[in-house]
Amino acid sequence: MIMFYTDRPATAYWRPYILRPHESAQIRRDKMLENDLARQVAQLLPRENYDEEAHVERVENSIESFAIRDWSHAPFGAACMRGLRA
Repeated sequence: MIMFYTDRPATAYWRPYILRPHESAQIRRDKMLENDLARQVAQLLPRENYDEEAHVERVENSIESFAIRDWSHAPFGAACMRGLRA
């Protein structure tokens, strides 16, 4: 299991993958997200003599499931807590 947590400005990179309305985790809903996640993970793994695309494809084929959740939305996000100041 791999979990990516990002804060600004990196959240802007993943924002296009979040489908609206966003009320819960979006599980296996975007093939492009799966490919992008595979590209990110592939950078962390040894390449074993594969060209880059073959390496990414090998990583993508190993992904059993994936999801995306924007934790800045209610009820989790600090921005959702009214009356609090930073």
